[in-house]
Amino acid sequence: MSLILLVLALPQGEPVDELLQRLGSDDVAVREQAVKTLSERGPSILPQVLSFYRATGSAEVRLRAEEVLRHYPFLVYSRTAPTEALHDELRDRLLRGLKDHVGTRGCWTREDRKPPPIDPGRLRIERQSASGHGQFLALDRMVAGPEGTLTVRRVAYQGKTPYRPHVTEEGARAEETTFDRGEAEALVGLLGAGAALGKQCAIPKDKSWGSSGSFSIHFRIESAGTEVWSSAFTGYANSQTEKEYAHALILEWALEGALAHRVWGPVRLLPEDRAWALRWIADHWTREAWWMKEHYLDLARFVGDESYLLFLGKVLDELEGQEGPSERRQRQAAWDALRRIGERRK
Repeated sequence: MSLILLVLALPQGEPVDELLQRLGSDDVAVREQAVKTLSERGPSILPQVLSFYRATGSAEVRLRAEEVLRHYPFLVYSRTAPTEALHDELRDRLLRGLKDHVGTRGCWTREDRKPPPIDPGRLRIERQSASGHGQFLALDRMVAGPEGTLTVRRVAYQGKTPYRPHVTEEGARAEETTFDRGEAEALVGLLGAGAALGKQCAIPKDKSWGSSGSFSIHFRIESAGTEVWSSAFTGYANSQTEKEYAHALILEWALEGALAHRVWGPVRLLPEDRAWALRWIADHWTREAWWMKEHYLDLARFVGDESYLLFLGKVLDELEGQEGPSERRQRQAAWDALRRIGERRK
């Protein structure tokens, strides 16, 4: 959905024009509250804030407007010109970490550091995002659409967890969002800059370090059927594995930033959505961590159909005789998925 359409759906509240005028108030508390209220209003107000930001003659007021705009880095980046200082600042934020690799020869796939060719009209991106404690898994397909747009279709699972108290019921959903032409071109530019990096980080480290936090970076970017860049890392952040994910993380942050603050519309779960989810799960099952496998099976419980039977049977065979806490949860989820599929067939 474009920002123009979002403006038509402006939520109820104080008029944006009045809030913008308060950014120049002599009262500090009034100014700060105006910034807070505008920042929380959502992306629908960005066209008005941008116009105000560009027109104001006060450097102080301009800085306060910038504070609001920085809450929506990609949406603002895609609607500012390279000649605007805010544009470069947001680009660096969306590609955070990229500058650290400038000057390191081993980081680049091409010595001229030019981005690989990406055809926006033939772009396809597949991506997985997940949160262990957040009990969340999303599988995204981003495909070039008409007139330079980019459509993102998501199949997602959300479980109940204390870390997301607003979730009152677990389940799965399918939803879509659309990048307009300007947003699609902005994303292609960011991805091209990151994709000029090689697959492994070559920056030398002086010290060994590690973290107990695990994470996953899985995506595949292709243009005209040819892979531009991909990542399939799941593990822990440490000095030994950093070379495997450091460059992928730059691209992941760009994708994550581009998908943040978007309006998603619910869509009907189609057979191709189920098939896509199964293909992704089956392709990545073997090398995934236990917590991701649990998420995969939780998603299968809600979106699985007869095409999932063979995969679920293999999972149960694989788990036979294993009695670890995660293995027991996986086995239960697989049986629940089979039961639900059987009930749907009746």
